Amino acid sequence: MTGETVEIRSVPVTSLHRTLLDLCAWTPSVEALVVIDMAVRMRLVSTDELRDYAKGRAGAARLRSLAAIQNSLVRAGYHILRFTSADIYGRPHVVAAAVRGYLSGR
Repeated sequence: MTGETVEIRSVPVTSLHRTLLDLCAWTPSVEALVVIDMAVRMRLVSTDELRDYAKGRAGAARLRSLAAIQNSLVRAGYHILRFTSADIYGRPHVVAAAVRGYLSGR
């Protein structure tokens, strides 16, 4: 399909959109959600771009269900704190401080 690959340093690789969609199809939901969230927060991709790309492709249903899960949690009153694996494994004190800060402000 057109737009499935790009070249980085003369090496063909799957596009960011394709890679994120593949993660939805092949990794546990939480891991896929974390990676997609990081890409969106870094402004590498928007949720609208991903949704448009995913229409009719394998993994699209999983992408929609991940977004629906997150939206349901927010509507139910949950506050979502986002951390990268580098935060959790490399700076757990930062993660703990953020959680404590959120809980103390409630």
